[in-house]
Amino acid sequence: MESRDSLIKREEFSLNCRWMIAVQTPLAALDDLIAAIEKDIPLLQGAYSHCMFVRRDASVRFKNEEGAHGGAEEVVRDVPSAEIVLLIPQDMESLNHAIETIVRAHVHEEPTISVTQSWSYLSGTLKNEDNPNRYWNRADAKELHGSVAKSVKQS
Repeated sequence: MESRDSLIKREEFSLNCRWMIAVQTPLAALDDLIAAIEKDIPLLQGAYSHCMFVRRDASVRFKNEEGAHGGAEEVVRDVPSAEIVLLIPQDMESLNHAIETIVRAHVHEEPTISVTQSWSYLSGTLKNEDNPNRYWNRADAKELHGSVAKSVKQS
């Protein structure tokens, strides 16, 4: 696929070329990995930072084979897990930095990390403040805006 910065660029929005990184981690190690990612990888989306998607209530299955740190086992393990999905600029420096950060902070010797090229939405100059679907115009605005994340140090 030909590499371009923007697939679509309009006043209302653009679609920008990014790397999408998905990483699986045991649920017990999720907060530590999120903290390392937030500390070392700029996760920007327009006027927002610390942008990531966290998919919980998953399970990872594996069987240790010869050469694994824990040695070969006869059982298949099942670990309660989560997946973190992030978008970063599509350049090799950003990708190398992100992978190095994730691998350094991950609890597995062979972490499951997927990288794909993605086109991500970014709003333009037309903010559409009166749109009744925007969270700030809804009765459930507080719920939609979310709670304070425990891994982020608030100043």
